[in-house]
Amino acid sequence: MYPPNRSDGKDEWWWENTSGSDEMDYDYDGHDDEHDHEGSYYDDNFYDPTDTSLYPSYAQSTPSQAPAPGMADGPAFPMPLPAPLEQTDIATKLDLLVSLEVTPLFAYLSTPSFALSSITVPLYFMNQTSFHARFAARPDYALPLKIRYWAHVAAHALAMLRRPAAATTLAEVRVKYMPWDIWASMNPADDLHAMVETGVWGDETEDEDGDGDADEQRGAKGMAFRAVWMALLDMGVESPGEGLSAHVRFVKWEGDLDKWRVGDELEVVFTRKEAQPEGS
Repeated sequence: MYPPNRSDGKDEWWWENTSGSDEMDYDYDGHDDEHDHEGSYYDDNFYDPTDTSLYPSYAQSTPSQAPAPGMADGPAFPMPLPAPLEQTDIATKLDLLVSLEVTPLFAYLSTPSFALSSITVPLYFMNQTSFHARFAARPDYALPLKIRYWAHVAAHALAMLRRPAAATTLAEVRVKYMPWDIWASMNPADDLHAMVETGVWGDETEDEDGDGDADEQRGAKGMAFRAVWMALLDMGVESPGEGLSAHVRFVKWEGDLDKWRVGDELEVVFTRKEAQPEGS
């Protein structure tokens, strides 16, 4: 009959050999398994150092917190009050940057080691839409930080120019008033052609209604230059425009990107009134 009875037959295949040879799987006791938490073998899955001095980068002490008061003992509003904000205001950091870098730089440039006759600094105007959005959110910080930084640089250069002619060799300060980016070139917040006619000093008496909304009426017109005048006032200069003249020239952009320009610019040349250029 088929299939034949092989119960008494001899096994001819090694995988059917039940004699306990070494080819069979050995008993795995898990002595190399570091994830075996049940045995007494090596296990590094828990971080429990006995000597905390070997780990100085970790906080050794945990501040103790007072127990939360009960509903009867606590205030009516159970949520904790917000902690006071740290002194991380951008204006504070900008003042620190100016005091540590800009002021020492111009103090060094004023030494007899330099005989500078002209200084050129950049100043920027921004996109009108971006300015209105920033002005609506934070009126005191409508200008970006980098523009306010360059306003401080220009103020230090003008303060150096205001010194008597015998005290400095500086004869002029050139300010290149250029767009902040391509969007500022497409929709500028300033009317450059009007600034050629009206100048850059601005009119501090534009508040016709007397309600203190002069900044709102002016908008972004000459905002960067107003930041320069405010920086001069903070430096102790009572009348920023006194003793200086400004010659404003419109520089048309011809589409040349090799000169790192993205739009029309203004070139403003500040000189002492006794040495003002033609056409001032």
